Amino acid sequence: PISPITLSNLIADCFTARDTSFATMIGQSVQLCLLAIACDLSLSLPTCSTGEDCAVSAEQPKWSLVQSSTKTHPGPRASELEVGHQKPGLVGHILGDSLATKQPEEVQSTDTSLCSKDVFARPELCPAVCPYAAEMQNEFCHFRCVQRQDCGLLGTVQNATIPDDEIKVCRHCKVEACAKCVAAKPGDNSTKLERCVTCMPGYTLNEEGECDMKGISVFILIGVVGAVATVGVIWWYVTIVLKPCVNDDGIKEGLQGRHRMKLFPGGSDEPYPLTTNLMATNIAGPGTMAMFRYEAAVILWAVVLLLVWLGFAFFVSSDLLILGTRNASSPQLLCAVVAWGHARQMELIWTKVSWLSFAYVFSFAGAIVYGIQQSKMFARCNNEDATMPSFALKLTNLPIFKGSDPEVENKLEAAVKESTGFEPLGVSVAWNYEGAEEEVKHAIEAELDEDEELAEQTHEGEENLGALGGLEKTITDKVLHAWHVHIVHLDSHGDDHSSPEKIKQMLEGLKTTPTAFVVFRDQASREQALKAAIAKGGVEVNGEACPMETCCYAPEGLFWENFHVSPGTRGWKIALSTMALLASCCVWTFLLY
Repeated sequence: PISPITLSNLIADCFTARDTSFATMIGQSVQLCLLAIACDLSLSLPTCSTGEDCAVSAEQPKWSLVQSSTKTHPGPRASELEVGHQKPGLVGHILGDSLATKQPEEVQSTDTSLCSKDVFARPELCPAVCPYAAEMQNEFCHFRCVQRQDCGLLGTVQNATIPDDEIKVCRHCKVEACAKCVAAKPGDNSTKLERCVTCMPGYTLNEEGECDMKGISVFILIGVVGAVATVGVIWWYVTIVLKPCVNDDGIKEGLQGRHRMKLFPGGSDEPYPLTTNLMATNIAGPGTMAMFRYEAAVILWAVVLLLVWLGFAFFVSSDLLILGTRNASSPQLLCAVVAWGHARQMELIWTKVSWLSFAYVFSFAGAIVYGIQQSKMFARCNNEDATMPSFALKLTNLPIFKGSDPEVENKLEAAVKESTGFEPLGVSVAWNYEGAEEEVKHAIEAELDEDEELAEQTHEGEENLGALGGLEKTITDKVLHAWHVHIVHLDSHGDDHSSPEKIKQMLEGLKTTPTAFVVFRDQASREQALKAAIAKGGVEVNGEACPMETCCYAPEGLFWENFHVSPGTRGWKIALSTMALLASCCVWTFLLY
């Protein structure tokens, strides 16, 4: 019969598209990583020369990493651990033993030969004649079954001298609430094998070497203060509720204002029902619909991926749900769990590869479908409801005008009126200001800051801050000074940007892009103008027919600085970014998987 290792190799070859060299390289990389981890863990083993007192304190622990892990994260007891219990799913029940090699159950062994040899990652409990599992001194994850008096001897970790009758291991000194613990020497048969020397703060050391808690009165005082505070809050709330209402008119006006702030269907005073589908019903604009559609898409994406993974767990093996999450209460059982988990993970690695492949394909296709649906939703809202794009049309393939021509907008308005018969409300030309973005930005900010009334109100507000406002300003200034932030109020944005001559020179050097937006007074004029332009083959501008089409986006959603990018340049950049993305995904997959 075919072995599980051979079966896993065949599955790996299938999923790597028969690329044997690639699969071999991945296997060698995994082995190299495991070897490095084993070497690192072996360096953490304690060293103790012959005859040296190996008593351990919490200040200078000499534990292996395996022992430290089980002390910090205790897990189930040996009787509760089911190492080797493979839990196949539906397919696993059908295939039976061909999926995985079953390991022995977690029971107490009857093999007395374990008392004279060490075994790697053994899951069975030690036999009754030598019931304590002791970790070997210089062999990682090797354990030997010893008797009570042999803890710390026979080549085992010399600091683990305490036989623990509960978990059946030789452990280090461990006294509750102890800051410095001293263990007995190896081979000591006394009844008291561990005692505390120094207790943690809040505890006192008794005659038996254990720590007793002190200061219980502090906790009682905290409880009394909490109870008094709770009663005070309840009393305050009750007094507020029982106070008489002295401003009925104010309450009514406030409730009416709150009522007017609610969204209502057209021609109705009743609010929308709770069952309203906010993904399909436009009650607060397309942005609200887009937000709820995004939340639904994320939830759907997560649920589908979760259901696929649960399907693998149901049809293949339920071990997929517990791999990497099982704890252990002793170093021996921790090594057994790690060994079992590694073997089981290699047997089920094809399920992870399959799930990841599905996740990539599903996420990519789902993102495309989601984008298409969102675009259709915005277009439908613009057609059905009155939005800013409902009053505008877009002119394309326009001839290039210079910024020194002050009649650009007027020429386009006249051309639109002559071609369609409808006079537009205005024309907004998309200018090509590539390389001058900062200058244009500063010029706009300088123009907005020329509002003298707003500036005077701001200065008056700063002068009449009051006591509380002055304190707040002082604290703010100290915080900003601590972070080396200095705010300087200027009347202009600098001579380089606010000089009228330089701004005029910059604007006259600009050129238009092939795109402009035409705004009409109402939707009816817009629709009739569009039909007239289509019938004439476009709007004639300087002897060239310029197509007129609808626009789907509001002005605040446009990147005006990118209108100079032609469709050919945009397509080439998209192709380059797509190739770079695919290349990075291939490199990421090659390095991580």
